[in-house]
Amino acid sequence: MAALSTLRAPPTLRTPSTVSRRAMATARASPTTTAALSQDELKKQAAHQAVDYVKSGMRVGLGTGSTAAFAVARIGELMKR
Repeated sequence: MAALSTLRAPPTLRTPSTVSRRAMATARASPTTTAALSQDELKKQAAHQAVDYVKSGMRVGLGTGSTAAFAVARIGELMKR
């Protein structure tokens, strides 16, 4: 795993962590959205947006948190289709 931590994504590529932060920041910026959505729902949305960047044949590195669990579930849904 140490070798993977040294890899960097090209500046134009949105990494899942970037997508997650952007999705959560956008949701926090809107008071009505924040009040209506729980933190888990925001994490789920961030994970789904990150999965949109995954293409067939890609290797995807994930952490062990709840957002990663949402991403794995979404990838499973898409593969099922």
